[in-house]
Amino acid sequence: MTEWLWLVIPSIIILICHKFASRAFRLRRLMAALPTSKVQGVFIGLVELKGQARGISHTTHLEEAEALCSLWSVEEHWQKTEVDSDGKTRSSSGWKTVASGGLIPPFFLQDDTGALRVDPEGAELTQHLTFSYTCRRSDDFYYAKGPSGSIAHSTGERRFREHTIRDGDDLYLLGQARLREDVVAPEIAADNEAGHRYIITVQSEEQVARGAFWQGAILGVLAIGLLPLMTWIDSTPSYFHAVWFPWLTGFINVFILFSLWAWRIYDDLVQVRNRVDQGRKNIDVQLKRRFDLIPNLVDVAKQAAEAETKLHETLAQIRTQTAPDAPAQAVGGQLLAVSEKYPSLQQSEAFLTLQRTLIDTEDRIALARDYFNEIATHANTLSEVIPDKFFVGVAGIHRTDLFEAEAFERKALVVDFGDLNSGMD
Repeated sequence: MTEWLWLVIPSIIILICHKFASRAFRLRRLMAALPTSKVQGVFIGLVELKGQARGISHTTHLEEAEALCSLWSVEEHWQKTEVDSDGKTRSSSGWKTVASGGLIPPFFLQDDTGALRVDPEGAELTQHLTFSYTCRRSDDFYYAKGPSGSIAHSTGERRFREHTIRDGDDLYLLGQARLREDVVAPEIAADNEAGHRYIITVQSEEQVARGAFWQGAILGVLAIGLLPLMTWIDSTPSYFHAVWFPWLTGFINVFILFSLWAWRIYDDLVQVRNRVDQGRKNIDVQLKRRFDLIPNLVDVAKQAAEAETKLHETLAQIRTQTAPDAPAQAVGGQLLAVSEKYPSLQQSEAFLTLQRTLIDTEDRIALARDYFNEIATHANTLSEVIPDKFFVGVAGIHRTDLFEAEAFERKALVVDFGDLNSGMD
C-alpha cells in the first residue's frame, strides 16, 4: 500500500498543477479575446476596463496617508530550537501575522468618457506596496501600531506592511457589469454565478497577461515532468523503474493535457460566441432607446412650425433604424444643425433635453458598435487560425458581419457645425 502512495500523491499534485495551469492560460486567452471597453460603453456582462481610480480618500492605519483603499498587516518574527528523541537539535523560524485590517470601500474608475462605480468586495485585488517598515521593541512604532502582547518564541522583531490604491492610480479591471440598485447606471461588482474571475490591479494589462503565461508554463512543465522524474529516484518502488512506466505516465499526462486544452478552447469559443451575441443586443438596446425618443421629437416639432419639416425628416430617419442589421446613420448632428438654423428652438428646454439625450444615445451606439465590431473581428479571426478553427463549428461560431453605421462618433465635440449648416442650405 505504501508503494502505491508514490503514484497516488504525485498524481494528485499533477492534477492540481494541471488545474491552476489551465486557469492561468484561460485568463490569458480571455484577456486576449476581450476588447477594452470605455466607461460610457459599459453594459451588462463581462468587461475589461482601464482608467484611473477616483473617490473619497481615508487616512491609512500605518502610514497615515490618504488612500481610496488600504490593507495593512503586522507580522512578528519567531525562532525556536527543538531536540528530538535522538538528541539532535533542530531550529526553525518564520513570521506570523499578529494583526491586520484595512478599508476597501467602493470607488470610481474614470477614463476619457466618464466614471463608473466599482465595488471591490470579492475581487482579486492587487495594490501598491506603499509602506514597509521593520523594527524591534525599542522602537516606539513597535507597540504604537501593533498589539501589546507577544507570540511564543518571539525574537522581538516586527514587520509592518501596507498596500494601497490612491486617488489617480492607473488601474486594470476585469469583471462583471450589472445595474446599480440606487440609480439606473451600470457598476462593476463580483458575480459568483457568472463564473468569471474578478480582477482589480495596479498592474498593466501586459504585466497581468505575462504573469498568467509564466504561471501556466511553470505549472504545466511541473505537471508533465513530475512522474517521469520519479523514475530517477532510487528510493521509489521498483515498478517506477520498469520500461513501461515512463511510457504510461507520459501517455496519461499527454491525455490529461490534451483533454484540458481542448475543453478550454471549446469553453473559450462558447464565451466568444456569447459576447458577440451580447454585443449585438447592446446595439439593439441603444437603437431602440433612440427610437423611443420619437414621441418627444414630435412634441418638439409642434413647438416650431418652420423647423417642423426638418425635424420630421429626422423622425422618419430614426423610425427606419430600429434593428442592428438595418442601415444606420447618426442624426444627432442634424438636430444640432436645426437648432443652429432656428435659434428659437434653443430656448425650448424640451428641445435641449431631447438634444442632449439623443446625442448621448448616439455616443452609446458608437461605443456599442466599436465593442461589437472588435469582438466580432476577433471571432472571425478565430475561425481562420489553428487550433481554434477546428473547434468553431462545434462551439456554434459562424462568420459575423460587422456593424456598419455612418457618422456615429463618440462625443459631439467632433462635429463640424459649419459643414452641417452648409448641408442644410
